[in-house]
Amino acid sequence: MKFFYNIFITSIHNIWNNKARSFLTVLGIVIGIAAFIVMLAIGRGAKEFVTKEITKLGSNLIFVMPEWRRSGGVSSNRSIELTVADGQYIGQTISEVVDVAPEKRFNKQVKFYNNNVPLSIIGSTEKIFSVLNLPLESGRYFSNTDVSDNSRVCVLGNLSKKYLFGNLDAVGKTVKIEGLQFKVIGVVQELGGGWRSPDERVYVPITIAMRRFSQNRRQRSVVNMIYIKLQNMKETSAAVDKIEKILRKRHRIMPGGQDDFRIFTQQEILGTYMKVTQTLNYLLISIAIISLLVGGIGIMNIMLVTVTERTKEIGLRKAVGATNHAILTQFLTESVVLSLLGGLIGIALGISAAEIISKTQNWMIVLDGFTIVIGVIFALAVGVFFGVYPARKASRLNPIEALRYE
Repeated sequence: MKFFYNIFITSIHNIWNNKARSFLTVLGIVIGIAAFIVMLAIGRGAKEFVTKEITKLGSNLIFVMPEWRRSGGVSSNRSIELTVADGQYIGQTISEVVDVAPEKRFNKQVKFYNNNVPLSIIGSTEKIFSVLNLPLESGRYFSNTDVSDNSRVCVLGNLSKKYLFGNLDAVGKTVKIEGLQFKVIGVVQELGGGWRSPDERVYVPITIAMRRFSQNRRQRSVVNMIYIKLQNMKETSAAVDKIEKILRKRHRIMPGGQDDFRIFTQQEILGTYMKVTQTLNYLLISIAIISLLVGGIGIMNIMLVTVTERTKEIGLRKAVGATNHAILTQFLTESVVLSLLGGLIGIALGISAAEIISKTQNWMIVLDGFTIVIGVIFALAVGVFFGVYPARKASRLNPIEALRYE
């Protein structure tokens, strides 16, 4: 134990005697570890953010969308049509289904006095709010009666409300969509940006939306999406099979023919986003590792220079009885101490940088003990890997030749 203690103290002494060079040597490790910490925190934060955004849509959801027709591998000019009736039939015939909500999207200008804002108009039934778990901030949802009566009412997403009304109370006021007046009856709580965020939407009954915003009569029953909510996730596979069979039959698709619709589950969407996020994470970490390798090469270079400068010292130590193992341990310890010192500074810098990025850019950052431990392990590994060669070179010096070295 005393042997290692003396070697450690000697290493600290040698590093301290060359402060400027030691600082420049560890700078690469500092940058590499800091980058590694930041990249890992951003990557893990992105993963949690994606998971949160997908689950925010609701739970146990299946998404059905129209598919483009293909002929010879080329998409045709029109897509096959999903209809409100398709969704109604699915809801009536599949026992696993709790609720079904169609979605018809329009991009329209919404006006309140001088505020004229382009927003996404969503025509749907009253079930859209329960299917997508949209909590109210104020007012009420539109009802089945509003849908059947073609009522000109709307529910605003939180940002839509802010764009149009600012800090004013929106409930009870009237907005214009393509010259038509709609009474605001509710405002949805802010749910944050992300995939299919409801914050910049305006929800209206699907009947009035299709009747007044569709380009022609044929488009009045066509929808862009059908949301299907199941009782639980265990029934997803069985429900998907049943939905596929129903739609193929309703759309008169021959056996072996290509589906004219696409079915997605939340798990599939989450898996796709996870793959993208994971690829990005690997890319970011690779950049950080390259920085670490550059820092490690810097340590090896300086240690080789140190071995050359201390050749006589090594010869003298061997002459008075120092073994090859002792010399190797001495120089390897100096390399590891340099690397760990850079690693600790890099961890502190990385944590600070991650917190600054999180606050200034409003990004989700995940920092925990695992990230810090990985940073320390990487710093230690770099010190050992790039310190072995210089240490072995020092331990193998001939003492007589080393004493003669000028």
